[in-house]
Amino acid sequence: MAIHQPLEDLFFVDLDLPREGFRRFIAPWVLRRGEAALVVDPGPRATVPVLLAALRELGVERLGGILLTHIHIDHAGGAGLLLDRFPGVPVVCHPKGIPHLADPTRLWEGSRKILGDLAAAYGEIAVVPQESLIFGEALELGAWRVSALETPGHAAHHASYIVGDVVFAGEVAGMRYELSSGVYQRPATPPVFHPDVYRASIDRVAGVGAAHLCLGHYGLAKRPAEALEVAREQIGIWMAVAARHRGADEGAGEAILQELLETDQHFARLRELPPDIQARERYFAFNSIAGVRGAVAAATN
Repeated sequence: MAIHQPLEDLFFVDLDLPREGFRRFIAPWVLRRGEAALVVDPGPRATVPVLLAALRELGVERLGGILLTHIHIDHAGGAGLLLDRFPGVPVVCHPKGIPHLADPTRLWEGSRKILGDLAAAYGEIAVVPQESLIFGEALELGAWRVSALETPGHAAHHASYIVGDVVFAGEVAGMRYELSSGVYQRPATPPVFHPDVYRASIDRVAGVGAAHLCLGHYGLAKRPAEALEVAREQIGIWMAVAARHRGADEGAGEAILQELLETDQHFARLRELPPDIQARERYFAFNSIAGVRGAVAAATN
């Protein structure tokens, strides 16, 4: 277990899985004040024991709330299990996601269909009691004042949260990984992808002007405006590359990926990632490519 502290009383926790490359990827945020904390995106069911151990190490005795940027299994699957240790804690979730956590049957079935054995590695999605699920543009959670922004794009049920000068933005800026040569960044655009909606959410988060941008994957973006601008530019690059392959068969994914490595300078650092993380990122890159290809096809119909 690794606990990182980018700012005073702000931490993120590595929740590694015993699968190739699934390290330095899933990392919930903990915003601490004394013995209390907010937890953002607690991760999948399988890694809740690691998160609980981290909270004990950080001296957290109670939670003011659990903030979910979206309900995908790697972000929210363990939220209900976390409530076993912290009963009655409010769980903040986009309204479109609330029914699927109160009864995750369809969400779990969809996760298994899309992710296959990866879903099993994450663990079955835990039920969150309906009475614990809330949403609001302005919330008082213990000692914290939280502002919520609806930021669809990566998912229709995506939200971001502002606490002081920090914004927890989930996957609004995609995936980032710090390297000695610069930053690797990849869009997170799974099907069904709507580029205009995604861009609008990037702009909405940029308009907050927060000093600190906390990402779901991975860590703290040291220059928020730059990270968000890169994310916006990447949508244009990926859409343009996908458009050049319009009408190609499904097997064109590898050709698109290779062209992206030549045209997107931030994604090109894929080649510099550790081999296992590179393999993981190729897997998710193909999912993002499928999203942009679908958006290009929809725009031409």
